[in-house]
Amino acid sequence: MLRAMGWSRLWVVIPVALLAQACASNPKSPTYSTVGTGLSERSGINASSLVAPEAWTMPEGTSLEDGITEDEAIAVALWNNPDFHVALTELGIARADLITAGMIRNPILSLLFPWGPKQFEMTLNWPIEMLWQRPRRIADARLNGEAVAQTLVAHGLRLVAEVRLAFADVEAADRALAIAAGQTALARQLADISSARLRAGDISEFEARLASTDATRIAAASETRTGTREAAMLRLRALLGLAAEAPVLTLTAAGPRATECGDLAALLKAALASRPDVRAAELQVEAAGERAGLEKGRVMTLSAILDANGEGRQGFEMGPGLAAELPLFSQNQGGRARAAAELDRAGRRYLATRASVSAGVQTAYAALTAANNTWRIFGSGTPALARDREQAQKLYDAGEISLMTLLETRQRLNDFEQTRLDAESAVSHATVRLDEAVGRVCRAPRQAAGAPLPGVQK
Repeated sequence: MLRAMGWSRLWVVIPVALLAQACASNPKSPTYSTVGTGLSERSGINASSLVAPEAWTMPEGTSLEDGITEDEAIAVALWNNPDFHVALTELGIARADLITAGMIRNPILSLLFPWGPKQFEMTLNWPIEMLWQRPRRIADARLNGEAVAQTLVAHGLRLVAEVRLAFADVEAADRALAIAAGQTALARQLADISSARLRAGDISEFEARLASTDATRIAAASETRTGTREAAMLRLRALLGLAAEAPVLTLTAAGPRATECGDLAALLKAALASRPDVRAAELQVEAAGERAGLEKGRVMTLSAILDANGEGRQGFEMGPGLAAELPLFSQNQGGRARAAAELDRAGRRYLATRASVSAGVQTAYAALTAANNTWRIFGSGTPALARDREQAQKLYDAGEISLMTLLETRQRLNDFEQTRLDAESAVSHATVRLDEAVGRVCRAPRQAAGAPLPGVQK
């Protein structure tokens, strides 16, 4: 059959067949939708239609007019956070690398023009080793693209965690301001009563000064909490990509968070199985393996040649040939050594990532356990103090205790409420950090939007 076909015809058929086989595989690179789907699966926020808008925009289905919920704040941040969108440009680079990996190199045409007795010559060189190297190049670029997508999902989950923390900080700051306002008013009343008792000779000047000093301390603490609330709101607005002239944000209460997300062993297993940065490290190991195989195949180069002469024995002549690099001195030792080192580095990075994830989950779990234990202590004392407040008011109305005693009782309750709020904030922070460490959001049943925040006394 080869004789019937002829060497010249076979020379054309073989490269065409190899070229068709090489062009058959054309994998797609990760897109915004790939990252958005990964975020949706892990955060519970619908980010499947994630885009990169040219200007600040609201995601579909969200609005700032009726107050912004935590979920809406996360969606707005994913659509508009500038740092996240800088990171998302890596998708374009990964796509360009995949296109480059799949490109077929152009043949090189050499023309030698006739001059004097010299005849016209033409040579066509085409490096054909890229035909069997191309699948490995594509596999390397595809795995790197998938690793980039998983890294971006991890970046997005960190952004989700930061928004949740900022949202919780603003909520806690609002409640702290309400408590601080009550504390300041009570402290001022107690200082005024102490001054009156000093004038009446009931207490010493030292006792009166203590009451005045306490009022000054509480007033200064209230101002500090005002600054803390402003800083928390500015941080939230920055995460959402809001400009300074954008409208004021009104937060809608997020409701209670889940404080129990499973036992430590299950959380560790889930983190190692689903954390996007762990998956990215796995993909980088696979990509490094593909590069190592590719470098082993680059020991020599092979080019197909088509040579033509203007005037031969029978006039115009044309014939095929091959040009091969003889690997006498160089067998791509440097490239193979580098690829082996990159494979070793990728493997060690994968192990380091797993170790870091395990440590992060254990640390976050311990912090949440401690915060929950503290919260339970404070939570169990709330009914007793509430009864004390009600009883003190009844005793005052009956004339059995003084106004001073009533105000001191209320002050103690406010102090307790602030300490209880700090404990609740610690639980919220620890929950978010554990979610971040595991790589997915552990949700609790939410109370109705706009419901009163727990712990605030009307």
